[in-house]
Amino acid sequence: MASSDVPDPHGQGGLSTAEQRFERVRRTLGLVAGPLATLTLLAFPLAGLSAPAARLAGVLSWVVVWWICEPVPLPVTAVLGPALMVILGVVKPKAAFAPFGDPVIFLFLGGFLLAEAMSVRRERAVLLSSDKDLMQLVNENILMLRPTGKGLDALRRCDAAFGAAEGEVLFDDRC
Repeated sequence: MASSDVPDPHGQGGLSTAEQRFERVRRTLGLVAGPLATLTLLAFPLAGLSAPAARLAGVLSWVVVWWICEPVPLPVTAVLGPALMVILGVVKPKAAFAPFGDPVIFLFLGGFLLAEAMSVRRERAVLLSSDKDLMQLVNENILMLRPTGKGLDALRRCDAAFGAAEGEVLFDDRC
């Protein structure tokens, strides 16, 4: 890998030659040190630990080294821990990967997706001072499809549900 191929981990622009060399060495050493730490802990388990706990200590050592050294992207490291726990027989797959399916995780993902969609749609921050401003924002940015038939009826019901005055339109059928 050429020294210019090492990305800046902080997004601050280019790295100096010494910083690039350090990043390359840190990542290379981490790539080797993580599995080596695990193999060492599996070969020489810590005293007083049961066999599954000793294997878990090995998994933990690998993941911690890779979090610190970042030889692979962090999402890969995040999945490595549960995968190794299953491979080494510490836990069953359902128990290892269940936290990834927690409803709170999906709530966060949904929020992040909406935030990204809004930032793409509007490049500036929007301050909402009232519910009416929120309804206008929804009307302008989220409801980009032209509703017809049942969809238009649903929008009219939303107007009524949000307490629109007679003739006032919070949601409408224009784009």
